[in-house]
Amino acid sequence: MERRTAQAPAGVTALKIANRTVDDGKTAVDPTDVRAEDLENAELKGKVEGILAIANGDGNKHVPEQEQPVEASKPELTPEQQWFGEFKARFDALPQLHKGVQWADVEKSLKADPEQLRKLQTLDEKGHNMNVFGEENGEFIFVSAWRDYKKVSPDHRNIAYDLEGQELAKQYGYNPHGNAVDIIKSIGADLADPKFHEQLRREIAVNGWAWLKTDAATRKTGDAFDGFNDGTTRHAAYFCYADSSFRAALRVSWKA
Repeated sequence: MERRTAQAPAGVTALKIANRTVDDGKTAVDPTDVRAEDLENAELKGKVEGILAIANGDGNKHVPEQEQPVEASKPELTPEQQWFGEFKARFDALPQLHKGVQWADVEKSLKADPEQLRKLQTLDEKGHNMNVFGEENGEFIFVSAWRDYKKVSPDHRNIAYDLEGQELAKQYGYNPHGNAVDIIKSIGADLADPKFHEQLRREIAVNGWAWLKTDAATRKTGDAFDGFNDGTTRHAAYFCYADSSFRAALRVSWKA
């Protein structure tokens, strides 16, 4: 007697196989029960192949998709965790800037001082690429370590040194976006000492120039300190060009 007839609707045999109960991982399935047309139905095909695999002792090859183990999804990082991860990568990339400083101490100190942490993150948001420049008198020193002025926010570029310089720039027909002294004061930080610019340019190539902290005697001459790739010099405080910015500095107490 024929096992199947031409009049049998496609999918019937496959459906019977797919619905069989498998006891102890075994089933009596004859592969000849399966017709080519039965496997044209994608859903039935998956079920049938799984049953046949068990019958042939190879149950791992055709495990139905829904039975595959689901990988545990990785927890999403908070913005603060992400920021710390990015900062650590920068810290690790320039070890010569902070010889002897341990990242664990830096992270612990920042987390213990939310106000300074917020200021640091604000400067980072403006493209200052802050990094640790060492430790002095029980404080970690953070300074702008941007390589390229174009990475700094536009409102922190094309600026005069201070308000007096800004007003003079306007008289000369310039249109500064502000001045470094007032911008850094609004953040609650300070301008970086020229020695820190020198420390940075020994490690990386700098594109652009930056206003730096200037002593009162120098400022009385009408000039202010600024840093280039080839060193630190001084220019008239009203200078404001597209490739100019400033280097910020922030100190955070070391926490044991």
